[in-house]
Amino acid sequence: MVKKLNAYLGFAQRSGNLVYGVDNIEAKEKKVIIAICDDSLSNNSYNKLSNIARRSNITIYHSDISIAELLGKTNCKAIGIMSKDLAKAIIELNLLKEVQI
Repeated sequence: MVKKLNAYLGFAQRSGNLVYGVDNIEAKEKKVIIAICDDSLSNNSYNKLSNIARRSNITIYHSDISIAELLGKTNCKAIGIMSKDLAKAIIELNLLKEVQI
């Protein structure tokens, strides 16, 4: 299942439907469908992401696997998915836990 998640994230990346970091999620908040974060996200960044999610109706998911490992990018702690179809496919994998904000 992790391989499928990697594949879906790769599709999002190649199609331009993936944004990296809380600041970029905020910049594209009208287009972001879901946000995914991991344990390494700081409290301040998490609070900022939560505020963005509340005002733009973005669902936040938590990954037990580090985002940096999933994407092969160092120091990446949060991502946003802008494709409804890819967001739905990622959610249906049941690898991520929805965060209550």
